[in-house]
Amino acid sequence: MTCDSLHIVIPVYNEAENIERTLHEIEGKVTIPHRIFSIYDFDADNTLPVVAKFIEEHKATNVFLVKNRYGDGVLNALRTGFDLVDDGVVLVVMADCADDLAV
Repeated sequence: MTCDSLHIVIPVYNEAENIERTLHEIEGKVTIPHRIFSIYDFDADNTLPVVAKFIEEHKATNVFLVKNRYGDGVLNALRTGFDLVDDGVVLVVMADCADDLAV
């Protein structure tokens, strides 16, 4: 099976300390075309400025900040992320870089 469209969903909650490393990890190890959706619950989440800066500095047209549509919590964030995908494969990655993306 080949994957022409990979959508990476990252639920976040105040992940300013972790998210930049995770984004670099994804960009360094994921070699197929992909989009990254960072799903947040509230506008004051400290993850937002870090992701926005990453997008700007890396001219990352494949990285998106998306507000959770269904209410707070990781499950609702995942649901929001899944709703964004029409086709292809969805990969859920935790914002603290706990997932091994090399496999």
